[in-house]
Amino acid sequence: GGNPLPPMDAKLREDLFRRYVASLENRLEKGAGEGDKQGAKTEEALISTATALLGSYQPDPGQRFRMIRFYEIAENSLRTQRSANLRTLEAAFATLETICTNLLLFPWKKEFRCIKTFTGPYVYQLQSVICDADLRSLLRTMGYSRDQELQYNVRDHPGGASHLRQLAFELLLAQAECRLLGEVVSMSRGFALELEAVEVRRNTREDLFPSKAVGSGSSPVVGSISSGGERLSVAGSRCGFCNKPGASHTCVNCSKVSCDMCMSLYGSDVCTRKNPHHNFVPNHQLNFKSSSISHLVYR
Repeated sequence: GGNPLPPMDAKLREDLFRRYVASLENRLEKGAGEGDKQGAKTEEALISTATALLGSYQPDPGQRFRMIRFYEIAENSLRTQRSANLRTLEAAFATLETICTNLLLFPWKKEFRCIKTFTGPYVYQLQSVICDADLRSLLRTMGYSRDQELQYNVRDHPGGASHLRQLAFELLLAQAECRLLGEVVSMSRGFALELEAVEVRRNTREDLFPSKAVGSGSSPVVGSISSGGERLSVAGSRCGFCNKPGASHTCVNCSKVSCDMCMSLYGSDVCTRKNPHHNFVPNHQLNFKSSSISHLVYR
């Protein structure tokens, strides 16, 4: 009976990937200098959106990462590397993303075609955080091989630019996943160890932040991590874009409700004829409950 439609997450992931590629092209046009400050802001916005995307319900945890074995790498690091924690892992994935995007955007620059293993960034940001075998494997995925003890050299990857774009994007998602896991650990008020959070997250398909939308504006309640990360409170309103529970914002112009993730993806879309763009306000700042106007929301 034909293939089922892909889940909404596939479309959101695709939209985010397109935005990521556009930001890379923008960086290439601007070159260094002025583009860097704007680039850092864009990158931060992309990571926030990616964190929301990864935190939403997904049918299969295995679909989050297709090119890198994120959970395996994170578990190995947290178990064996003295300097590894979720924050240093996020920084390591950021360094790897930089290496990957430099190779993608400036393949002609000699300095990006070789990685010296005795430099500060390599030793402190990568080697001390990620296991050697995993690090070699990640760099090999970019096309780097370690012919000599003190450096990696790149052989152009057969997948070419499109492979490197997908890989850089997954390294961005890895940073977002580290951040998300950090939020889970901190919301459990220290009851969960980072390693435990990674193990639970690897196997759970729960929506991590459904209760962000409760408008009282109270913080999400984290169930015991050991029971699979269930949440105790669930939001009432469904998002007008993706139809998932957890609408946390309402447009004061057209009354459309949105979750955090869709707001950052579609917030600049056309709203109504009078108002060119949506104007989303957090539900807890509205002076009426969003559920009371849910019948006005168009889908």
